[in-house]
Amino acid sequence: MNPIDFPQCTATYATHQPEYLNLPAHRVDGMTGEVITCWKAPKFWSKKGFVERLRFFLFGRMWLRQLTFNAKLQPVQMMTESPYGQGLSPEEQDKQLVEQMLKEGTNTERKSKPSPDDEGGTGEGA
Repeated sequence: MNPIDFPQCTATYATHQPEYLNLPAHRVDGMTGEVITCWKAPKFWSKKGFVERLRFFLFGRMWLRQLTFNAKLQPVQMMTESPYGQGLSPEEQDKQLVEQMLKEGTNTERKSKPSPDDEGGTGEGA
């Protein structure tokens, strides 16, 4: 998968960091500090593109690697639908996202594994 430019892009991260790919992004000013990026699999007819697309189609799994540099892990969401197709302003999307995250955070039936990286190092929650 490779990051790609898109019409709503307002910033590009890592432009002067040769060890990283440039990361076109839409930085939303608001209470969540949301950053939206768009990624695309290599061309279908290339060996790598064919394998990535076939693997996702068959197994339905996507992996996310995130460098935290030992800071707290921030919430992420992977999706196939554009977040811009909902007709909501960035502020409305912020509000909706926070409400959804709060609702999911209060769900006591959530199945999660304890993590030693959780706040306080107790291994409780996720």
